[in-house]
Amino acid sequence: MCFSVRLWLHARRAPVEIEAFQPSGILTLPTIAATNIQSSRFTLEAAYAVHFLRGAFDDYAWLPDEMVPARIAVVIDENVAVAHPGLFDRIRRWAARHAPALQLIDIRTIAGGEAAKAGWPVIEDLGGWIRDHKLCRHSYLIAIGGGAVLDAVGFVAATAHRGLRLVRMPTTVLSMNDSGVGVKNGINGFGTKNFWGAFKVPDLVVCDYDFLPTLDQRTWVSGLAEAFKVGIIKDRDFLDWLCDHVCELRNREAEAEAHMIERTAQLHMAHICAGGDPFEQGTSRPLDFGHWSAHRLECLTDFSLLHGEAVAIGVALDLRYAARVRLIEKADCDRVVGALRAVGLPTTHTLLQTDFQAVWQGLDEFREHLGGELSIALPNPLGSVTNLNALDRSLVEQLAAEQP
Repeated sequence: MCFSVRLWLHARRAPVEIEAFQPSGILTLPTIAATNIQSSRFTLEAAYAVHFLRGAFDDYAWLPDEMVPARIAVVIDENVAVAHPGLFDRIRRWAARHAPALQLIDIRTIAGGEAAKAGWPVIEDLGGWIRDHKLCRHSYLIAIGGGAVLDAVGFVAATAHRGLRLVRMPTTVLSMNDSGVGVKNGINGFGTKNFWGAFKVPDLVVCDYDFLPTLDQRTWVSGLAEAFKVGIIKDRDFLDWLCDHVCELRNREAEAEAHMIERTAQLHMAHICAGGDPFEQGTSRPLDFGHWSAHRLECLTDFSLLHGEAVAIGVALDLRYAARVRLIEKADCDRVVGALRAVGLPTTHTLLQTDFQAVWQGLDEFREHLGGELSIALPNPLGSVTNLNALDRSLVEQLAAEQP
């Protein structure tokens, strides 16, 4: 299956004000207008396909004609390389079959998980590798790995030479249904999740289901959090399906797995295209539902808490808040929180009870990330979203102290 994403991006340069001046001395310049305004407008169309398949490096020709000939370099998540020891050879054989249209420059690995986003050393290392191999703006980076590796490689692709071409190949449930199909990239800094980052529209996304069987149960299940998140705010029918199929999902049944991943990805891509703000210039962030506390919990636990687990906790907290302020029915809230637990996701953390103040600081970081004005997405009702500009601290603290 292949989805196609198409974005129309409009940009307008702000007016430039030039102040008149009068130098002293003999030289006298003619008087000029106090303000000289020049404006420009351009429209950029961005499109990329998202493939869902098996055996990406077999005989599947997923590179479209407009992407070849090409020089390609491949960056692989170390965890993926260990779990799939024949991957290097498969990539080399795949490139050889498509030669000379494809020229494979090099294959390398980087640390997986949040270590990939742990600041500038990884970015500088990748940048030096790009320089050494003389990759240019027409070269392709193929990033193979989980969401953190895709974030780091995407950030490099966005900034090296002001932009290399990028193919994402997500290898986890979470990266296939969420981060891998979007346009955001970033690394952590100053104890803050994604402090450094850039938007980069990928040229292609390839989701190969053959990578998923090697995931441990904890990592696989953590990816379900983003499916529940997007169902809660975007699609009540899909949310009901998730709640009705917790057993099939927990058991990783192939048909349920594929439907969950593809519908979640489709909803994320639809928001990017139709939400009117693909590069997040406004303050509304519906896809960040549950994330203000999730990102903070990740940092406070030194990322021992997986991103999907943190999102599940944040979603449960904000869902219960929505029920308490009567945006959704309590019975609906209890059903969804129960489904999160039933698939194996956490819905609370000891830090919510023992260090609530530290978690609450995540709201200030989230406000800064949004641009200074707080906008918290909450369901109203399930399957749709509203935005609040403030949260009742005492109520959040009360909910945090409870065991959902």
